[in-house]
Amino acid sequence: METTFEKGLYNAMLTLMMLNERGWLSPAEVNSCLCRALSGNLFFGEKNNPGIAKDKAAWAQTIIEQAVGRLCRTRNKPQTTYIMYDESMSKFFYKENLQKSLTKEFKTLAKYILDHSERNTEDVSAEEQKLCNDANKAQRLLNRLRRIALKYTPHPDDAYNSHIDEYEESDEVSHQVRSHQIMNQSYKQTIIKKPVINSLDDLDDDDKCLTFIGTCYGAWQRDENNSLAFKYDKDKRQYTTLGEKTWTIKPSDVRLDILMKNNVIRSHFERNGYATEWKHGALILHPQILACDYAGEIGEEAFKAIVLDCNPSLTDDNFKHLEGKDYELADFVICDKEGKNRIAFDVKNMRADSIHEDQLGDLSTAKKRKVKVERLGCSLITVNILRRKKDINDEQLEKNDALHEIAGVIDEEGNYIYEAIEQIKKYVTIE
Repeated sequence: METTFEKGLYNAMLTLMMLNERGWLSPAEVNSCLCRALSGNLFFGEKNNPGIAKDKAAWAQTIIEQAVGRLCRTRNKPQTTYIMYDESMSKFFYKENLQKSLTKEFKTLAKYILDHSERNTEDVSAEEQKLCNDANKAQRLLNRLRRIALKYTPHPDDAYNSHIDEYEESDEVSHQVRSHQIMNQSYKQTIIKKPVINSLDDLDDDDKCLTFIGTCYGAWQRDENNSLAFKYDKDKRQYTTLGEKTWTIKPSDVRLDILMKNNVIRSHFERNGYATEWKHGALILHPQILACDYAGEIGEEAFKAIVLDCNPSLTDDNFKHLEGKDYELADFVICDKEGKNRIAFDVKNMRADSIHEDQLGDLSTAKKRKVKVERLGCSLITVNILRRKKDINDEQLEKNDALHEIAGVIDEEGNYIYEAIEQIKKYVTIE
């Protein structure tokens, strides 16, 4: 026999699962609620999460609307109907919940309650809370996707060394790793083609190769310049509704406007169906996706356009992405006539003087570069797409040359930087 406590715990678990799935609660909040449920000290209320109150409000308002409807739809209706209500109902009336067809009597009641409510209008809205939870969920799913897809890329010593023998024995990868690599490539194509969409119906079957692609979009509010604001906790690496620091991101922050000034790059984008601007639409990629993944992808495609302009004879056979266990060791490789790696490129779309650091706890950039060069069997050149005068000086240029880096291929007006283009031509010419 199940005890009353066990039944209550099961009910709490089901409720928490529902709230998590709908985006009202984050996994961390679910874990906290479960701990309180185990101690018999769990209460679902507005203090826990504004989304919980709103979810309950939707149910409560439906019941109240039905009751009001029965009161006002009797056969012998008086000229005036007076409805008395308990003021404790006020907390269940949110303006956002009333976007549906309602009877005029219920609308009158709801308007009166809202007009006489003392709710703090500065509280975080349920929509904002849900948007942050959805964005954090997408980030966790993407992190897991990449962790599996990039299983054989250099990792910190303990994790990396466990794959050394396996790497030497065979070039085969598991079905799980291969499928996640395919999904990651699909994700890259989707975000560069569709940074903004009107609805999830705009995503076709190719986009849905990544099963959770719809989770990567949100209804972020933007201004007339397509700039969107958000709060992000850099220490916890997650979106938040708390804190005073507000970040913004717009097309110029990912250098899209400058890239589109270059005719070669713009033509390449238009020819391949890549977005040349952020159009107005209901849904846009989450800010961190735009700042990191999207910025990286448009940088890679801009570099690909430049390389093909420098050497139009290159094909998918000798200018390509890496697959299998070499996946993402570099962004592109140039192969010689025998099919062996001749030179590899790691493309960056960031400030030219930025330190190209990786995730916390990862291998140092220098050590990772050494491992990559050993496995690729060729030189690895780091290329930064944009060079701005205020970002770099002669001393930095000399330092970059010593590290086999090209600190900018186009300037702020989208024009080629002559010495960089000559250097690329030398690298991509197959003898």
